[in-house]
Parts: sequence; C-alpha cells; structure tokens
Amino acid sequence: MLGSVTEIGSNPIRAEPMAGKSRAKPRSDAAPADDAAKAPTRAPLAVRLRAWWQGVDLVWPAPEKSEPELSVKDAPEEAQAEVEPVAAEAQPVEVWSANRRRVAQLIYGSGVLLPGGDDYVLNLVKTMGLNAQVTMLLFGAALGADARAIAKDSGVYVTGFEIDPSLVGVANDLTKVASLDKKVQIAAFDIDRLGLKKGFYQGALVRELLRALDRPERLIEEIGRALKSRGEMVIVDLFQAGAAPGPAMQAWIEREPAAVHPVTVKALEDELKKRGFSIRVSADESSSYVSMVTSTFSELVRSIARTPPPPELVENLIQETELWTHRLAAIAAGEVRYQRIAAIKK
Repeated sequence: MLGSVTEIGSNPIRAEPMAGKSRAKPRSDAAPADDAAKAPTRAPLAVRLRAWWQGVDLVWPAPEKSEPELSVKDAPEEAQAEVEPVAAEAQPVEVWSANRRRVAQLIYGSGVLLPGGDDYVLNLVKTMGLNAQVTMLLFGAALGADARAIAKDSGVYVTGFEIDPSLVGVANDLTKVASLDKKVQIAAFDIDRLGLKKGFYQGALVRELLRALDRPERLIEEIGRALKSRGEMVIVDLFQAGAAPGPAMQAWIEREPAAVHPVTVKALEDELKKRGFSIRVSADESSSYVSMVTSTFSELVRSIARTPPPPELVENLIQETELWTHRLAAIAAGEVRYQRIAAIKK
C-alpha cells in the first residue's frame, strides 16, 4: 500500500515513494523485458493495437515524446465515431468484467485467466503427494482451470477460493460441464469465513492472490492450521524487490483494476517460519515468467493477424496489454520479482 506501512506479522515493509533515489539496477536474468525497456525498436503491442483499430498510420518512436500520441483526425469517420480517447483518470471498473474475461481467454485459452497452462500448474504441485484419497486447497482459483487440471491429473479433491465473486458461479458451471464437480468446488474468498478443517488438507497452492490481500499473514495462519503435518504450501506471486516501491512499480500498481499490496520475499519467509513452516524452495523465477508472458502475447499477435478480435473487445484487449506491459516493466527495472516459495508444515 503506497505511502504507508504494509505488515506481515511483526515484519513491517516500508512502502514509500523513492524521491531522490536512483532506480534499482535491472535484473540481468530478465533479459526479454529489460532489453525491450532499454531500446524499444517497435511500438508496444497496446499502441499498435490502438493504431490498427483507429485506422491510423503509426510512426514510432514518436518525435520528442516518450510515448506516441495517436490522433484519429485522419481516421475513417466510422473509426472516429467508435473510438473515444482514453480518459486521463479511469473510472472504477469491475475487476473481471465479462469482456475482460473474454479477452483473457482469447489470450490464454478457454477457461483460463492467467499465463502458464496446465503443465505449469501441475509442475507447481508435483511434490505435494496428491492422489484420489486426499484434498488440497487452491487460492486464486479464477475460472477453475487450475483446479480442474490438478483434479484430472491426480484424482485429488480440490477446494478452491476466488477473490472475485463474479467468477465463482462461472467456475463451478465450467467444472460441471467438465464432469469434475464431484472433485472440484470453488467458493468466494472471505478470510473470515473459509471454514477450513483443521489438519485435513494435503497441500495448498496460492497462485497470484497474496498481493491482493492487505493482511496476507491471516491467510498464512489459516493455511498453517488447515494443513496436515508435513503438508506443503506453494506460493507464486509478484513481490516487491526492495525496501520501497520505485517508479516502475508505482506505475504498475496504478494500472491494476483493484488494489494490490505486494510484500517482500523476506517478510513472507519470516512469516512462514513464524507460523511453523520450513522453507524448502524460494526461487526467483522472474526470467521464466517474463518469457512465458511474452511468448503468449507473441502468439496473440499472430492470432489476431489471422482473425481480428470482435470490435467490442478491442479496448479491453488494449487495456489488458497495457497492464501486462507495466507489470513486465516493473520486473525489468528490478523493482518487482516473480517468486516461487514452497514450504512444509512442521
């Protein structure tokens, strides 16, 4: 939370503007985003999409401007009528509107809202010892694609939670269509009403949900209570890389449709140890994450060249692309990192 102190347990993370301080040195292993940030030879995808939709010729880089300023004055009249300039301050938006869900599935595949795919998710849980006789927890269930892939692969029962309640009904409908509703159940995430059985669950996957919580230590405590002895928790998320957020991280946070509260890896590790977990793996996987995202968007470019998206989705597609551009820029600047943490309950 910018301009305040975000805490996990007794380990505060000072989150203040970095006035007068130099930007953090870019990470060498985040080469794809870093190289693009240093020497952009092509306009960002969001800019190209907007120019294509408006029917204007794009000159890049724009003279004497850090970002191109597109005009629709020379565009066909129908394009001028359909496209409105982006407001300087966007109005509050629903986190996962119907059109944003459609765009995400256009990018990642049917029923999927995050990059990675089934193989990536199955790799995250492969050491949990899942089978048809046990139950696991999944936080950040989205439309249930991860839960269904895990249940189908191992036969495990999956109890999932999603922070956006508008996704829950759709997730359960898709699960029923897949004939996995006896194995997978998705519920709305409410930290005060999780209703988890003590010492019952074999494992827990927390996928890109932690940063949405202003008190993530409460979730760590709940999972610690719910896991069996020697149960494993895996967390993957974007973390604050330094003691304070830099300009690239601030630019990313401002683009998010809902509040995010990234913490540092050290603060989370300290909280896990405090709650009786032994950390087995703590790996900075920023480089592979960036590669995974950029390859997905490269395929998107090829796809829309063959089949343009429906007109009503173009603005949402541009917004989603701009959001990911800022996320990757924050990683390239060394201000944000994508970390995988695996911890065992003692």
